[in-house]
Amino acid sequence: MHVAMWVVAVVLAVVLLATGTMKLARTNEQLAASGLGWTADVSTVTVKLIGAAEVLVAIGLTLPAVLGVAEILVPLAALGLYC
Repeated sequence: MHVAMWVVAVVLAVVLLATGTMKLARTNEQLAASGLGWTADVSTVTVKLIGAAEVLVAIGLTLPAVLGVAEILVPLAALGLYC
């Protein structure tokens, strides 16, 4: 069970890191053209904040548990996905 939890956490972190980085690096027009049509309806700042939040959650899902420091942040980061 412990291995399955790590596999799910790492896969989720990789996906969130990729999508968050994409939102931070591209313009709203590029994102809309690539299939994220909702980005055309919101401000650039909003898209960048969402991207930054996704990157922070990806880091929070893995880094504290790997380093053994402040491990309480892992479930809090996972909880942040649902809010």
